[in-house]
Amino acid sequence: MSISGKTKRILFVFHEACLTGATIVLFRYVTLLKAQSPHQLLFLLGSKGPLETELRELGAVYDWEEHRTPNTSFASRLLSRVTLLTGARKSYQDLLVEDLGHQNISLVYANTIVSSNIVSELKKRVAAPVIWHIHELELAMKSLGISSRELPFLPNVIVANSRATKRNLVANHAIREDKIVVHPPIIGEPVLGSRLDETHDTNLRVAIPETRFVVGSSGTAVTRKGAELFIVLAKTIEHVLPGNQFHFAWVGNTRGTIHEIEHDIERAGLAGKVTFTGEVTNPVPWFRRFDVFVSTSKEESFGLACVEAAYLGKPVMGFAGTEGLEEIIVGCHGILIPYMDVTEMAERLIQLAKNKKMREEMAASSRSFASGFTPDRLFNDWIGTLEKTMK
Repeated sequence: MSISGKTKRILFVFHEACLTGATIVLFRYVTLLKAQSPHQLLFLLGSKGPLETELRELGAVYDWEEHRTPNTSFASRLLSRVTLLTGARKSYQDLLVEDLGHQNISLVYANTIVSSNIVSELKKRVAAPVIWHIHELELAMKSLGISSRELPFLPNVIVANSRATKRNLVANHAIREDKIVVHPPIIGEPVLGSRLDETHDTNLRVAIPETRFVVGSSGTAVTRKGAELFIVLAKTIEHVLPGNQFHFAWVGNTRGTIHEIEHDIERAGLAGKVTFTGEVTNPVPWFRRFDVFVSTSKEESFGLACVEAAYLGKPVMGFAGTEGLEEIIVGCHGILIPYMDVTEMAERLIQLAKNKKMREEMAASSRSFASGFTPDRLFNDWIGTLEKTMK
């Protein structure tokens, strides 16, 4: 796909700038876009996070929340305006949308269903086509409590991150199939993480002895991702094989759940055998240390962490009935476990730990499958959708 030589302005709406899967996916795409296109990139953030600094290196950044606005001169300029007819001060969001409406934006690209309210406001003043990138399946949408009623009307094009997401949008949200294009996430070792943190390797050696067989997982540590089941899985193996050499490591955000997690680990007698890292800037050292990647998620539209682990040659395992994740595990020739059957999962992990040849065969299949999600395979299709949609 040849990228247009004419410079245009593209506004990317990030619902947050944290190191979560959907945000990282779009960040990887825009990083490649900046490197390979002449377009001017602008970013509107629903909330702040670690990726904000890196986004500022790619283009102008605006904050949706008035009290968090990083550019005080811009905020002061907006907030000093007065409505001539009423004499009343407009809200910050109204003035921000008004300002963006004068910037000759050629495309609005919104990320996740959580951007719903921002997209609705932008449509009032920004006369540009809208692409809406959806990463959620039905359980996630209901858990987030975000209205999806705008989906059939606000975007010109919907990008679905997987076939499972597209099926859900058609079946449950009355979206025409021809309005949806599937663009899977980009992975690949150079873009697995964000800023490198060299201390992670040292911390890892201290936290997990080299003799341990490491069962890894990743994601925001919430019930929908099965964080509590991960601890139950460790306890199940401890019950079957007391004093075993397993170690369980979960990489991902634990804000709001860490106290409950620590309580469960202590009460289960698993201190020193289960690690929840919290949010890390670069997860690659942790993923490299995994001997197997296990997902205890109850639903995944794609399974980004699973594919990243596969790319690094890790056998993968997860529950059947998890839609996009199930498709990934089947593609990797991984191990599918009956839904929420932690006992079966524990038994298969013990089997895998004892069988090095099986692990090596699964690792080869994982690498082969994950190679289909690298930038050279996927980026051109994605930029093609942008070029065809923007005015």
